[in-house]
Amino acid sequence: MISPKFEFSEHLNNNIISSFVLTLILSLFLAILAKIFCILFNYESISLIDLILISIIAGIISNLIMLPITMLISFKSFNHGWDPDNVTTPIIAAAGDLFTLPAIIASVYILSFLNT
Repeated sequence: MISPKFEFSEHLNNNIISSFVLTLILSLFLAILAKIFCILFNYESISLIDLILISIIAGIISNLIMLPITMLISFKSFNHGWDPDNVTTPIIAAAGDLFTLPAIIASVYILSFLNT
């Protein structure tokens, strides 16, 4: 359905939008879940709003970085005939691990900068 080139199509646009919507929904869900666990296990934590903001900002930063990387790796792997299960998916997962944690740390710095 999607050609293995960098050209925008309705399917590619829908996938990009879906990626951002899914990121926002999961970021919100995980922030709420983190707050619930802190309450259940009697841990001190920051406010729910701060958890939500950190999670959503980190998700957006990570998505902005990972989306082009994922598209590039997917298209290049298709062109080279790489096996998606053995090559493409592990490379994308490793890139996600590389950029997601710094995105979380960056979102904490952004929020702490905005709160001062």
